[in-house]
Amino acid sequence: MTDEKIIRLCKDCRFAELVEIDEPPAPPAMVWRCAHPSSKFTPGPDYVTGKPVTPYQLRCRDARYFDHAGRCGPQGRHWEQRG
Repeated sequence: MTDEKIIRLCKDCRFAELVEIDEPPAPPAMVWRCAHPSSKFTPGPDYVTGKPVTPYQLRCRDARYFDHAGRCGPQGRHWEQRG
């Protein structure tokens, strides 16, 4: 019996989506976003300007980093094989 550890990579998950982001001043780039419902992030209200905040899907690395609030976490809690 081997002690191989299976690592669940986000790029192999059915919820991972490769999207282009444009966040100046950085140049446009491609990032993996997690489309799982638990990865939807709603920032707190903007008490300075009063502008509405827009919820967004976390980047895969952030969904895997945070191990609380139902997020995927390092263990890949919501990981499912890409079809």
